[in-house]
Amino acid sequence: MKLFVYGSLKSGYYNHKILGKSKFLGLATIPGYTLFDAGLYPVAIPTNNPDESFIEGEVYEIDYHVWSIVLEIETMAGYRQTVYEDLHFFEYKDWLKAMERFKHIGSRWI
Repeated sequence: MKLFVYGSLKSGYYNHKILGKSKFLGLATIPGYTLFDAGLYPVAIPTNNPDESFIEGEVYEIDYHVWSIVLEIETMAGYRQTVYEDLHFFEYKDWLKAMERFKHIGSRWI
């Protein structure tokens, strides 16, 4: 399975160790989303402008064990799984709350 990461799971960030020896496949963008800064992590929310908004991240080939850990962490934090083409990633469930409480940061977190 291919996992797109755009926050704390990226290389160099505190949750990257969860990916273990997952194979890095490259950089990618997901159109139709934007990021808000929630402090320790970003939240991705869909936009009404897929031609002009996107998020940047990294793609990894992961196994079921890694997937189960990521799924648990992300759903507990208020995210839901979504798929763009063949890339699995997580968007924030309560996007209105994100827009009200968090700072808009655009396409890239830190």
